[in-house]
Amino acid sequence: MMKHNKKNSPNNSTWSIHDFCANTLRRSSNVKVALEDIVRYIASKLKVEICSIYLVDKTRETLVLEANFGLTASNSTEKVKMKFSEGLVGLVAEKKAPIEVYDPQTHLRFKKFTFINEEKLKTFFGFPILSQNSLVGVLVIQTIKKSKGNIIREMNIPLIAKEIGDAIGIARLTDSEIFEAPHENISSDEAHKRSYFLKGKGASVGIAIGYAHFQS
Repeated sequence: MMKHNKKNSPNNSTWSIHDFCANTLRRSSNVKVALEDIVRYIASKLKVEICSIYLVDKTRETLVLEANFGLTASNSTEKVKMKFSEGLVGLVAEKKAPIEVYDPQTHLRFKKFTFINEEKLKTFFGFPILSQNSLVGVLVIQTIKKSKGNIIREMNIPLIAKEIGDAIGIARLTDSEIFEAPHENISSDEAHKRSYFLKGKGASVGIAIGYAHFQS
C-alpha cells in the first residue's frame, strides 16, 4: 500500500494539475479527448514516462484503457481490457486504494500484454478514480527510474484522481448514454419539446423540483 505524509499539503504543481484536469473535463464535449489531454499534461508536469487512465465499463466488471501517454503498442487497434481480478490496475480497483510497486514485472498480479512494451518500467503507481465513492476508473503513473518515485510520492495524486472522478461524474450526466431513447436526427426545436429521462445521483437528503439544463 502507498504511504502518504499527512503533514504534506498540496503544492503548487499539484494544484496546477488539479485545476487543469477540472477545467479540461468540464469544458470538453468529448470525455475521451479530454482524458488524452490530461494524461499528456500529467506526464509532462511530473516528467514521467507513462501516464494512463482506465475507466470502468458499463458492465461494472472490466477496466478499459481509455487514454495513455507513453505506452507503445505494436498493434494500436487492440483494446487493453482487464477484469478487476487481473493485473495491478485491477488490484487498485479491487482495493479502491492507491498502490505503489517497484519492479512491477515481478509482482504476482502483473499482467503482460504482448503488444505493449513495458519491460523497462521500474515503478507502478496506481490511484483509484472515484465519484461519490463509486469507482469510475484508475489513474496509473509508471517510470523507468525508481528515483522518480520520491517525486510522485510528494505529490497529492489522490486529490488529482478525485477531481478527475468528480469531473467524469458530472460529464457523464450530459453524455449520450444517459438517455433511454436512441439518437434521432431531429431539429433543435423538436428536441426542446420532448421529455427525456435523466439519470442522476442525489447530493443531499430531500427533494428538489426545477428545470434541468443540458448542452448537446
